[in-house]
Amino acid sequence: FATRPAPVATQAPARDPSTPEPVPIKLATTVEPAAEPETLKTWREVVDHYKAHQDRIRRIRFDYEHSGKGDYYWYNYAPQPGYREFFRAGSVTTDGDRCAMKAYVWGHRFGGEITDRSDAEPGIYAFDGNTYASCSGFFQIHPDARQSVMKTSGFRNGRSYLLFSRYPGGPMNGYPLDQGLRMEEFLYGAYEVHLRPERETVNGLSCYVVDAATDYGVFSVWFSPDRDFNVSRSIVEMSGGDIYESSPLLADTNANYEYNATSFVKVDNLWVPEESRFRQVARLRGGNGHDYSHYHKRTNIRLLDEGEDDDAYVIYAEDIPNGTRLLETNVVKHKGDPWWTWRTDRFVLEYPDDSPKRHRQSSGQGFGAGKTMTTSELGGMVEKRGAVR
Repeated sequence: FATRPAPVATQAPARDPSTPEPVPIKLATTVEPAAEPETLKTWREVVDHYKAHQDRIRRIRFDYEHSGKGDYYWYNYAPQPGYREFFRAGSVTTDGDRCAMKAYVWGHRFGGEITDRSDAEPGIYAFDGNTYASCSGFFQIHPDARQSVMKTSGFRNGRSYLLFSRYPGGPMNGYPLDQGLRMEEFLYGAYEVHLRPERETVNGLSCYVVDAATDYGVFSVWFSPDRDFNVSRSIVEMSGGDIYESSPLLADTNANYEYNATSFVKVDNLWVPEESRFRQVARLRGGNGHDYSHYHKRTNIRLLDEGEDDDAYVIYAEDIPNGTRLLETNVVKHKGDPWWTWRTDRFVLEYPDDSPKRHRQSSGQGFGAGKTMTTSELGGMVEKRGAVR
């Protein structure tokens, strides 16, 4: 791929009206994999098969364990750049857009102190397609999240970070980069794409291989027809001018991502990635960058029927740690100001111990001034039977 044309749209091109629409998928558990033609002739046929299968397995629930290790060099951020080891564990429920996640994080990835597994507090996150809520140190809620302050900090290309970034196994969800674009969207939007003339064997599987030049780098992707066209391996090579995170790489910098799916499992007669290893390398200006190797494993994998997950995209009251404070959007806090604080099953208005208002207004009962924020006052955020929406 010698030349780079003008930038193109990051979204997949519109479907040709002459191409029939695919048959709608109603229930993941009742879908049989499409029969594979003897030999596929074009890269688009391969990617279409991949996309059709991904559409069948997007509505999913699983637990996961993740570990990473390697070198972190970011001299203007980490006080002591060098070797890191870090870990995550949790659960994910998603339909491909909405997502609910619980995550424990420990170890040492960026700057700051090293945390032990026993000290890991759960981060709890939910996006129901409109409202984003999180409980990680503070409780926050953002109605109409895609148009709120979360627009840039919680979404990329209109998709929630929960699907591909905060969840550390993004490539297993079909997101090869932290861009919010799925693998097929990178390939459909490429400005040059080729199917290699012969299949290649990787990770023990015979695969079709598609090479593509995109605005985000050069992709090489190995699709396994024996695993419902799941990705067995992918490599993305980025150099000067390619979009890395949110801006183009400078001329003398580069990044490389390599992903390998090391095992798959059949769930309801559909192959689903179960275990993977991947490496992320970035060499940026000023000696900054990282070189991380990751291991990721899913367990308790379930494909969900349509509607089965509708009550999943919430944060439940019993999961909120006692003492969690409500962080109110666009409210500036000053020393001595009260905080809405979670106590057992509701938010209570508490003044800090050193606040003169607390000592002046407290009657000696309850917390601080003793005021409780009711369900109606919270605008429905807390439901009496447990769900925080």
